[in-house]
Amino acid sequence: MNAWPATHQLLVDGWLIRISNGFTKRANCVVPLYNTAQTKAQTEAAAQQQLLDKIRYCENLYAREQLQTVFRLTSASANTVLDTTLASRGYHRLDQTRVQVANLSQLSGVTAIPLPLKFQIVPAPEWLRAYSLLAEMPPTASELHANLIRSIRPDCAFAVLTRDDTPVACALGVLEHDLIGLFDVITGRSYRGQGLAQQLLTQLLQWGVTHGADHAYLQVIANNAPALALYARLGFEDHYSYWYRQTG
Repeated sequence: MNAWPATHQLLVDGWLIRISNGFTKRANCVVPLYNTAQTKAQTEAAAQQQLLDKIRYCENLYAREQLQTVFRLTSASANTVLDTTLASRGYHRLDQTRVQVANLSQLSGVTAIPLPLKFQIVPAPEWLRAYSLLAEMPPTASELHANLIRSIRPDCAFAVLTRDDTPVACALGVLEHDLIGLFDVITGRSYRGQGLAQQLLTQLLQWGVTHGADHAYLQVIANNAPALALYARLGFEDHYSYWYRQTG
């Protein structure tokens, strides 16, 4: 939540409602943090009605923002009733995602990147330009992305890998205490399949170690085979999974 903040957030009876003008589901979804408050005398029917009322509250809120209602559900918490209820209301399940972690003690022997490649931690504006170029983002999406990036409060490493001064890959590292999270990992379309992302992330994780991190985490779509293979080579393993339920 801290590493990928929302523009606006509300806490409603254990649910964190995140709104960010529609840029990424992570920043525009309902995250059930803990179970709804219930009394021992409350009947099952009353509890179900309370759940439906909360869902409708969220739907009305997102409708006011002209956004689809999205819920983020995880394997790490007990939300079977919510998941089933959303399905019965026509919410589709999508974007199964694996949250992975790695112990960074294995990075002690990182070697230098071979020339003409160059690894750099750059200022945010320079990194945003490189990311927009590599991701081929339209101007409107680039501005929404920039607003989100500027709102991150933990320490950030804006990492770029260049070849002959041309950006070929970039990634964002967000450092919080002894954890570094990896976000926005991308290699330019014409530079893929050359091991550049591994070079970039190895150096970025080493930056994290130098600044006090001993573990790293990331989120990857479950069917992204090339990314999963890359992260496995870097020592990442599954920790838990999550998925979205979305209207429409």
